[in-house]
Amino acid sequence: MAGSLLILTGPPGAGKSTVARLVTENAPHAAVHLHTDSFCVWIRTGFVPPYLPEAARQNDVVLGVIAEAACGYARGGYDVVLDGSSGRGRCSRSGTPRCATVWTSSTSCSGRASMSPSRAGPPAVRRN
Repeated sequence: MAGSLLILTGPPGAGKSTVARLVTENAPHAAVHLHTDSFCVWIRTGFVPPYLPEAARQNDVVLGVIAEAACGYARGGYDVVLDGSSGRGRCSRSGTPRCATVWTSSTSCSGRASMSPSRAGPPAVRRN
């Protein structure tokens, strides 16, 4: 049975990581907490700050890797809580108000997954 996917988005300091930690630590089933900022720091050479226009390709690659990881765990039966700052500059600090958006999906990931930022809300997960 495929696991569920919970996506928490918002600016730094909104409490996304705290909520994700609490949800996964107290989950009744096997659960994984994916912190999206971790995916940015793994780029050791050639990193471009994600809020710069020239980071578009890098951001697309990172979002794709995040989506594949989340869907891989979900396909394996884990409930996934993904937390990350919203927008293309998700690894940067901003002066935006501190609030978070929660988006859930009980739909299993099938095929090749990709993730892209949405101007109207949280990241959208697409299956190709």
